[in-house]
Amino acid sequence: MTLADTRAGPGCPSPPDAGGLRPYPGPVAPAPDAPPPAAAPVATSEPAGGRSTADVVVTVVLLAVTGVLGLVAAFFGMFTGMVSDGCFGDDLCGSRVGTGTLINVLAPVVCWIAAVVVSARRLARRRPAWWVPLVAVVVWFLLVLVGSAVATSAMPS
Repeated sequence: MTLADTRAGPGCPSPPDAGGLRPYPGPVAPAPDAPPPAAAPVATSEPAGGRSTADVVVTVVLLAVTGVLGLVAAFFGMFTGMVSDGCFGDDLCGSRVGTGTLINVLAPVVCWIAAVVVSARRLARRRPAWWVPLVAVVVWFLLVLVGSAVATSAMPS
C-alpha cells in the first residue's frame, strides 16, 4: 500500500505528506452574527395548547345532548305550519308560514352541524371547544324566534 492509497476523502484529515493535499482545517466556528442553535423541545406531561381531557369529554357530551334536542326541536318546528289554519286561500300567508316553518325545522340541524364542524376543528388544533355547542344553542334559539315571527306575521289581525 502506498501513500497515495491512504489519501482521505473530502472533509477528512489527510496524512501530512499526502502528495500536496491540504491538511484538515478542524471544526468550523459559527459565524458571529448567526443565531444560536435551537434548543430541543422538552417533553411535558401536560397537553400542548391547554386542551384537557375534560374539555374533550364536555364538548362531546354537549354535542350529543344538543344533537338529540336539535332533532326534537326540528320535529316540533314542523308544528309551526299549524299557524296556516287561519290562511284561507291567501298565497302570501301560506308562503310566510312555509318560510317560518322551514326556518324552525332547519335551524336546529344547521346549528348542530356547524357546532360539530367548529368543535372538531378547535379540538384538532388543541383549543378549548366546550363553549361552541352552547353558542350554537343560543343561535338556534334566536333563529327559531325569527322563524316563529315570520310564520305568525302572516296571520290577519
